[in-house]
Formats: sequence, structure tokens, C-alpha cells
Amino acid sequence: MQLPPRFVERIRAQLGEQEAAQLCEALEGEQPTSVRLHPLRGERCALPVAEQIPWCAAGRYLTDRPSFTLDAAFHAGAYYVQEASSQFVGRLMPTACAGLRVLDMCAAPGGKTTLYASMVGATGLVVANEIDRKRVQVLADNVRKWGLGNVAVTCGDAETAARMESWYDVVAVDAPCSGEGMFRKDDEARKEWSEQNVRLCAEHFKESRITAFSTGCVYPLVTPAEGGCGEDVLPDPVGEYSQSCLGRERIFEYYANKNHTRLLLFRLNYAIDLRYGVLHDIAQMVWKGEKVNNSVSHFNVIWQGSANEAALRSLELANDPREILNVTGAEQIATTDIAEAFGRLFGKKVEYLHEKSGDRCYLNNAEKMHKLFGKPAVSLEQMIQWQADWILSGGKSINKPTHFEVNNGKF
Repeated sequence: MQLPPRFVERIRAQLGEQEAAQLCEALEGEQPTSVRLHPLRGERCALPVAEQIPWCAAGRYLTDRPSFTLDAAFHAGAYYVQEASSQFVGRLMPTACAGLRVLDMCAAPGGKTTLYASMVGATGLVVANEIDRKRVQVLADNVRKWGLGNVAVTCGDAETAARMESWYDVVAVDAPCSGEGMFRKDDEARKEWSEQNVRLCAEHFKESRITAFSTGCVYPLVTPAEGGCGEDVLPDPVGEYSQSCLGRERIFEYYANKNHTRLLLFRLNYAIDLRYGVLHDIAQMVWKGEKVNNSVSHFNVIWQGSANEAALRSLELANDPREILNVTGAEQIATTDIAEAFGRLFGKKVEYLHEKSGDRCYLNNAEKMHKLFGKPAVSLEQMIQWQADWILSGGKSINKPTHFEVNNGKF
């Protein structure tokens, strides 16, 4: 069954033709099989392992899909069949998890619950809540099978759970969503996809606090001398991608105004990790001896973990009428300065694509965020050093260019 035409049209506008084609190919292609091993008995089961999942120490990709229902190790809880992407949630947990109290609010069927249970250990506790009574039995069965003894299964609503909110160290919510991630394995998800579901979701979550992710690209291009766009600057998006992002904001605003929902628009500029981002792109050019594209003179960056922290803390700022928060680092960073820094760390001469850098840039002024939350804990100098060390040690890339050098809206 084909992907919904309106879905394809939308992602083309948001991602560009090349990346949209890659996403469609992934959704229509064969789904890789992956599992997560039990922390105590998982290594003893015989599975056709291909490789470890990079973001989960217990995660494994398999070369093919065995008949799990016929495998005694599966029924004994030696491993959990779970998509690799779902295992990434472990990277969002605090570094030291042992002994933590975790509330998993949307817990069925139990994949993330058992992951949290493995992370908090014998001294921790996971309360796995599922509001749907039909699904809670499956959750309980999977928890029993995992067998760590540190999970309590409940069946209640959010209002009841909120009475003990401050008792938990972590509250995890894998909320119902558009279902687009299910396209590749469930034709029913493709049939049910509809833009009208946006209205249904807005009604369902109208009492919630919502942080809606957006981008600084909705602002106009500015020069470094202008100091970056603050939250009071009116949007003036350049190109289809930026226009589609502003359109997404407008949909959130429409339903927030209609339902008096507390909303914050989270305008993020260039979150990075070591496998992706502006620093990664420039470092790769320098490392490979390529000419650095300096068509944009300056940019902002923020460490992904700092952006995640800001996103969670911004839920407290959501309001009616809506709030806006720019999220990025404190510096306006010169492309040439970053390139030269990597040149020194790599011992390479840096060359540039253009004799002179362009002066029209996407720059955010995140002073409001820094006053509220403090400046990001990871400094620019630390990010540069980490990025250089990552490349020197042969660290992986996800091979997704940021196109930071684009200033005409054509990503």
C-alpha cells in the first residue's frame, strides 16, 4: 500500500527532495530486526547477531528474524524484541540511573519499561502505568517475563499519577502520536493517517502543557552586527522548509487559542552531537582536505543534551496565550574561526570555497533562555575538542549534512 500522498507532499516541503526520498525508501523498505538483551541472562541466548546497536549497550541487530514464539529463551525473558529506535530512550536518561524512581506513564506493551528497569537496577523502582485495561495485561506479562522484581504495574489516569509527581526522579511519557513511524510495518497505520487526526490530538491534549519544537529558520536572515533575532522579531521565513515550519507553528497556535491550551514555541538553532551538526560538517571538510563552504559567515550551536534539558524545563513556561523561546548557545560563531580551530587540532591547512563569506545568516538571540535556565553547561570550546577527538578516533557519522551554508531557503 502506498504512503499517503499528503504525507509525502508535506515531508518533501519540510526535508527537501533528497532526504524525503530517503525517508520514504526507509518506510517502504524491509524493517531490520533488533532485540535488547536481559542484563543478567541475555548473553547466553543463541541469536543470529549482526552487530551492537550504537546507542544501547544491550541492543543487537540481527541478521534475520527468527521464529521468536518457538524460542524458549524468548519466553524466559532472555531478550526483548524491540526496534532500535525505541532503545534510544536510554540515552535520554540520567547518566547515573541506579536507584532512581521512574514513572512510565504510557507503558504498554513494556519495551521501554523493561529498559528503565534494567537501568535503575535492584535499588530502583519503575512504576509502569497504562490507562488502557486491554493493554495493561500485556504489559504485566512482559514485566513478569523480564523478572527483575523492580517494577509495579498500575492502571490509572494522569491526574491520579500527578498526586505523587514530586516523588519520582524521572517521569517518562511516550505519548500517542501521528503513527507515521508505523507505516513500514502496518498498512492499517497508512489507512488511518489523516490530517484530521491533528484536530483529534489537539482536543485530547487540550489540558496539557505543550512544548512545540520549531526552528530559528522562521526568522528573517540577519547580519551578525544585528545581534540575532529575539523572540519579538516577527517571522519572515525564506523558502519552503522555513515556511512549512511556520505553518506547523500556526497549527499549534490555532488549536491552542481555540482550546486555551498552554503552549510554548521552541525555536531551536543547530543542536549538535558528535555524529551530526555544523561542527561535524566543518570538521569533516577540514579533515578530508576539502574547501570549507563559507557562504554563511556566522551561526549558533548548542549541545544536544543542553537542548533536551531546555525542552523539558520549558514545559513549565508553556502558557495561554502562547510563549516563544529561542534555544541555542550564547555565541555568534564565525565559520572561519571554527575551521581554523579544527585546522590546528588536525594539523591541516584550511582552504575556503569563497574569497569572502556572505553576511546574511540564521542567527538566534537566546538571551531569554540563558536568563531563565543559565547558559548551556557544555561550552563551545568543549564541543570543538570533543568533535575533533571523535573524528580522530574514527567515530561514526550519520551522514546527514545540516546545509548550514544555505541562506536562500533551498535546503
